[in-house]
Amino acid sequence: MRKAIVMPLACFLVILVALIHPPKASAESLEGTIVSRSGVPVAGLTVQIVHPVFGRRVDAITDSSGRFRFIQIPETDQPYSLEVYWGSDLVYWQPASIQGDAVIVQPIRLP
Repeated sequence: MRKAIVMPLACFLVILVALIHPPKASAESLEGTIVSRSGVPVAGLTVQIVHPVFGRRVDAITDSSGRFRFIQIPETDQPYSLEVYWGSDLVYWQPASIQGDAVIVQPIRLP
């Protein structure tokens, strides 16, 4: 009889805590454009965003206009790392804070 009461009560408490403290939605996005030193958009580059704590990487590939986009990035107090690879060579790195939807207004200019 006791087990029959404890399990529903535990489920009720978990649901109650979830309603009082809902998890953060992860609908943030980050997008931008990558151009060459001369300002020409660069297609086919691998852009990675790296989680500051877990090291989790998410990839995007630049399109014919040099654009990339990441969606549903969880917010964190620490900045992510934004990395750009030409094949296996790291050609660009910068910290990127994700707080709501963000657009990198100035194109990222490769060295």
